[in-house]
Parts: sequence; C-alpha cells; structure tokens
Amino acid sequence: MSAGTRTVRIDQVLHGYERGHKEIASSIRLDEKARATMLVHSDLLADKSDGSYLTCYPLPSASRHVLARTWSAGAGSRPGSVWTHSLVLDYQCLAKINDLVALEPLLMRSGDPRREVIAKPLEVSADLQGTAGDDLGPHSADAIARFYGLCETEMTVEVPTAGRATDELLALALWRQMWPGLRRTFSFATGFAATRPGAGPEWTLRFTAPTQGARPDLGPGLLVLHDDLPRRGPTELRLFLSRYASEASEPRRAAEPLAALWSDSDAPLRNRLRALSRVGATQLTRLTRDLVSQELSTADDPNALIALVEELGDQPLDVDPSRAIPLADGLDQRSFARLLAVAGSSAPDRLGLRIFEAVVQGSEPARLAKAAEATNRERMLTLRPELIARIDFWPTDDQDRAALIERQPAVLGLQDGLALFGDHIGPMTARSLLAADPNAPAPLVVSMLSSKDVAVARVAAQRLLARPERLVEALASIEHRASLDRLAEVQIANGPPPPAAPAWCTCHARLGTEAAAASTVVVCHVAALDLGGRAGLETARTTFDRVMRLALTDRLSREQEDYLERAISGRHLRAWRLADRLAEAALDRWPPERGSAGALTLSEDHENARALVNSAVTVLTKSDLKLATLARDLPPTTASLIRKKLDTPLWLSWWS
Repeated sequence: MSAGTRTVRIDQVLHGYERGHKEIASSIRLDEKARATMLVHSDLLADKSDGSYLTCYPLPSASRHVLARTWSAGAGSRPGSVWTHSLVLDYQCLAKINDLVALEPLLMRSGDPRREVIAKPLEVSADLQGTAGDDLGPHSADAIARFYGLCETEMTVEVPTAGRATDELLALALWRQMWPGLRRTFSFATGFAATRPGAGPEWTLRFTAPTQGARPDLGPGLLVLHDDLPRRGPTELRLFLSRYASEASEPRRAAEPLAALWSDSDAPLRNRLRALSRVGATQLTRLTRDLVSQELSTADDPNALIALVEELGDQPLDVDPSRAIPLADGLDQRSFARLLAVAGSSAPDRLGLRIFEAVVQGSEPARLAKAAEATNRERMLTLRPELIARIDFWPTDDQDRAALIERQPAVLGLQDGLALFGDHIGPMTARSLLAADPNAPAPLVVSMLSSKDVAVARVAAQRLLARPERLVEALASIEHRASLDRLAEVQIANGPPPPAAPAWCTCHARLGTEAAAASTVVVCHVAALDLGGRAGLETARTTFDRVMRLALTDRLSREQEDYLERAISGRHLRAWRLADRLAEAALDRWPPERGSAGALTLSEDHENARALVNSAVTVLTKSDLKLATLARDLPPTTASLIRKKLDTPLWLSWWS
C-alpha cells in the first residue's frame, strides 16, 4: 500500500496450460504452500466451455486473499485446459478497499491473457466503487439468513443459484459487507466449481440447484443486514460491525444482534444491554464501554445512573466516569446514598468503583458524610481525607467507630479524636484512639480520666498504668483529685505494687490528702510501703489512719482488701487481723531507730496507736521500745501507751 495515499497495490497471478497446468506469470513470489493452493483452485472445470467461474479463498501461509476468475482456454487449446487470472490482496489491502465488488471488473474473463501485463502489480484506488443498486437476486435473503442466522450450524452456507452473474454479485456483496477479520476467512465458488466433488476447500458459501420455497422470515437484525447488503462503500452499519463484532467469540453469529442493536440506537440502555446478552456482553467490552459512555453523556434522568451501576457495575469497563458527577448531583439524598452503596461495593478496576471514585471526589463533603455506610467509609476516606473531621461521617456505634480507627490507624490522632467525639466518645473508640496514637502526650491521656463515661476513664487509666515510664509524667500533670481517684481504682484492679511509687506519693501530697477516695488512700499507702525511707514515711503519715479506720470498720471493698493483703503478703507477719497486719507491716518497714520512732509516729489516734504498740510488743525488743520513747517525733498518745507496756510486770521472758 502506498504511504500517505488511498492507493493500494494488488498483485496478479496467471495460471494456464503449458505442458501441464501451472503458474504462467506472477507479480509476487509466494511460498510453496500458497502456490500449491492456487494451483488446485485455478484448475476447477467451468460448467460450460464458453463459461467461467469465480473463486475467492484465503492463503493463510502467505497472509493473503485471492479473488480469481477461471475460463476455458477455448478452441485450439488442449481439451479441459483453462486460464485463471487471480488478484492477490494482502490483509491491509483487503481491509482498506471499501467496495470489494469493484474488484471483479479488474479480472480478465475470456481470451488469451497478456502475460506481461499480469506480471506487474496493479495500482488502484482504495475508494474504487462498483455499481450501485445492484440486483442481488431472489435468494439474497436466504444468504443473509443462512450466513448470519443463529440457527445455521454448518460451516458451509448453501444458497440456491439464481444464475452465474447474480450469484457472483451476491457473493461479492456479502464479502463487501464483512468486517476485515471475517473477510479474511471467507471463501466461495460459483458455477460448476462449487459442487465438483473433491475440488477446492470447504467453501464458506456455495450455490446449489434452484429450489422453490417461501423466502425466510428475517428478524430485525437480519433485516438490517439485508437492507445494507446492496449498498456501496463503508456504510455506518459496516463500520459499527467492524469495530465491535471481532470481540465476540463467534463474530459471524454476533452480526445479527449487533445489527439490531445498531438500528435501535434510541432504545433505553437496559434494553440494549439485554440485546447484547444474546452475544455475550462480557465478550463485547468495547461496545459495552461505548454504550455506557454514551449513556453517561446523554442521560438526563439521574436515576438512570443507579440502574447503570446495578447492571454493569462489576464489568471491567474503562469509561470516563466524570459525567456521573452531575447525574449524581441530581439524586435525592436517599438515592445518592444507594448509588454510593452499590458502586462502592464493586471490585477494583470495575465500572462501579470508577463511578464511585468520581462521585466521591466531585461531591460536597456534607452530602458524602450523610451517605457514608460501613461498606464504603474507608474508600471514601481514602479519596476525601477531610471527611475524617466531620462527626456525621462517623458511625454512631462505638464498636463500629473503633473498628474503623483500627483499620485506618493513621487517620485520626488522639487529640483530634477527643475534640471530634467529645462527651460522646465510647470506651472502644477511646481504646482504638490510644492504640493508634501511642505517643500521645501524657497530659492528654490524663484529661480522659475526667470523662463523664467511667468506662472511658478506665480505658485511659489502663493505658497510663501499662506504661510506667509515661505514668510519672501523667501523675505530675494530674490537677484534679477525681482523676487520681479513678486512676487508683484501676490500679487496685491491676494489683500491687503500683508502678512509679514515688510519683504516686508526690501527686497525693500535691493534691491534698483530706478528700482522697478510699482507693487512692489504699494505693498511696501501698506506694509508701514500697517506697520506704523518709519519703515513704511522710506519705504513710497521711494514709495510715484512713487505711486503719477503713480496715477496723469493714469499709474496705473486697478488691481494696485483697490489694492490701497482696501488698503485705511478702512480709513475715504474725497477726491475722488485717488492721494488725497493716500495723505490723508498717513497723517492719519503718522500725524505730536512734532519733526517730519510725512507724510509731504514724498515728495520734488512740485506737490506731494501740494497734501499733501491740504490734511493737510482738516484733520489737524492750530496748527498741525504750529507744523509741526517747525520739522527739513520738506522739504523746503513743509514748504513753509504750510506757504502760514497759511498766507492766508481765513481760514475756523472751522480750528483753
């Protein structure tokens, strides 16, 4: 084919008798298989000595197609000898020539051909045209029905003959109507050559003896094909079939429903897709894509968009979805939410998800937030991160919120989450936020201890207690006694000893000791025992009386009592009552020493002092008690009780 022009090159080959039937002249050198095929097809006898026949067949090994006329060599030639003039077209030429009927006049049809002419290729216009309005004979409807009809199962289509000239024109018109892929496989023979046993290939089309009968009843698609058959050039229907039929697994059978679809271009998309199902819509992805693109460009009913997504959302169609945005804008909120629910459930690279992404990116945040559902929130969030800051975007259920944060841990920090959810934050959401933001400032976590939701406060307390290195900072930032009390409640559930004991003692002293809850007093007393030394003793002076009073009056909860018992269980204590064991544990931790009475200074309450002194009698020596009475920090009440013990003549012999 000449570059930049509409001119095509057509090669020629001449076969005839010269000491046997053989190739006489050629403008092209073909492979041996192709030459052998041409040799056979060029020597099929004509039905009359003065007649001729037309053949058309492919040469797959050479990627060529042949249109040939054979006629008798005539008087003076060996009986039965013939001439065959063949036009050899490459596939590009076959596709580019619009009107293949116009090739027939280029063939010689009688006489002794000029070899030197055939030895050169022809240069002809690709826009060459045959005559218009040709009479294709009474059996053109039979040819259409049998060639394209879905009921035809045989490879070869047989059509009653209407005479050689009419048969040739009908065969060429059928060939002209085909798209390039089908043209390459088409073959036919006219005249006697079509029925000669063992002669030629399995023809796609051949003509048989005339028969009488009613014309076939053509359906809508076949009628369209039949009406198009006599027309010249690249009709709109042929261009349509050329673009789409080749996608079908059986392109020839696809022609009828495709022609019907083409003729009914104003039908609703749903009806046109239903017509496609006769072919197999999953095969015709290009046509389906173009139909969808057309629908998106021309639809004026927004609800048609939902129908389209429901019908084709799972198809891998590469369609520009931007037209879906104005259609989606025309939907009411309920329909808009349905559109996103259906489209958002599609798999990646499917039409539904393409439309979902376009609509999400092109719609107002407020509308998107109201339409968000569990199935599409994460996809929305990926496309529109700013939705994270809208409370109406989030699910109302605490568990659902928490699950979303766990799957998208980077979307929301603790500070933003607390500001967003406010008093409506739930414990599961709080836990997920804390897990997603492990380095959140300790004071921020401490602020959660004052939540109106006790469960949220417990979650924050658990997080603080689980990280002792952050607990010191947290305790230093606590400003309200109630926050420390909630932290202490969770610490009691965790069990002794409390982590960061010095920080507990410091925080307790800083906030004031008078209004401390029982849990805080218990935890801080255990912290003081764990800390020991002067600092621990200072804290114990603020907690001992409260703890003893709670123990003596049975006002400790079971958890608090267990906490205290576990805290002192490692010491070798002799008493069995909890209050006495607490006194004994204090004396064990802070025994009297020179200049200090130790644990004997913990209480000025007469009953608590008595418990201390009674325990001292069992764990200290007489000299230790005498030493304690000399300490300046010994409370008068305790000193008096000790002197009474020392003056009692019934000291056990081992207490000396």
